[in-house]
Amino acid sequence: MAYSPSHGSHRSSQSVTTTDATVTTLKTIPIKLASVIRIVARVTGIRTAGSAGTAGDAAGYWITATAKNVSGTAALVGAVAVLSASEDQVGWNCTISVTGATALVTVAGAASNDVTWNGLIEVIENI
Repeated sequence: MAYSPSHGSHRSSQSVTTTDATVTTLKTIPIKLASVIRIVARVTGIRTAGSAGTAGDAAGYWITATAKNVSGTAALVGAVAVLSASEDQVGWNCTISVTGATALVTVAGAASNDVTWNGLIEVIENI
């Protein structure tokens, strides 16, 4: 189910592949003016190819954040909470950030690693 901007709770499944340590967006979430959202992201990654690391290297994350849009600019409310993070490679990462009037769920793998990332993203919105 894709995110639709309205009151309530919305879930979506997202996938992306990384081939290096570049921060890559898994999900972009618009934040309506004068609203607050709560994001819960459960994300897994598995190494599918590459010359570094070990076949089957994996990671799992459960992170959450609250963000608001005041006057057209998004801001985090407090810090991103990492409820769980398990990684075979410590350089891999998943986080939530804001830019413009949106929130981003992002992932990063490592050099010479093809990583397939899958996430279940839940957004709770209050206007």
